[in-house]
Amino acid sequence: MLHVKEGESVAVNCVLQMHRLLYDSSGGILRDFLGLIRSTNPTIILMAEQEAEHNEPSLEARLVNSLRYYAAVFDSIGFSLPLDSPARIKIEELFARDIRNIIACEGRDRTERHECFGKWRKLMEQGGFRCTGITERELFQSQMLLKMYSCEDYRVTKQGNDDAALTLSWLDQPLCTVSAWTPIDAAGSSSSYYQPS
Repeated sequence: MLHVKEGESVAVNCVLQMHRLLYDSSGGILRDFLGLIRSTNPTIILMAEQEAEHNEPSLEARLVNSLRYYAAVFDSIGFSLPLDSPARIKIEELFARDIRNIIACEGRDRTERHECFGKWRKLMEQGGFRCTGITERELFQSQMLLKMYSCEDYRVTKQGNDDAALTLSWLDQPLCTVSAWTPIDAAGSSSSYYQPS
């Protein structure tokens, strides 16, 4: 489908979209998507997702988790942009739609189903991928980029005992995690779904 030539590499970039595939409680939609990614024999898959637990079946849990998460998000926006900034207004409208979806929608209508990295790691490993980890160089580069914005309330840290991912936090609240993955059988099987034994 991609017409990849011999010697070419495929990189897949999944930024703030995979959580939308979690509406199917059987996991079939996500399995199919990961199978499609595997069929391209990618060299690397980059994944960035909100570091939040907004996929709980309980409305109360989603409400509490959303309140904690979005309080930090709006606090960080308040620090970064003036109150009357058109950019700030647009960003707040975007997050308002997300919050409304998390709280007011159920079933297939609820598309904002954020999960923490630990859950994503399990799902990706079940899909036949392994996390490549984060090097000190990548951590240093991300911290240097953050310093350009001269705000000490943001921080970037490694996630997990094995330095699997990078997490951006506002104060003590994790906001977003970035990770890199490769197919477990890097030799290039194009199986539709990896079944761990």
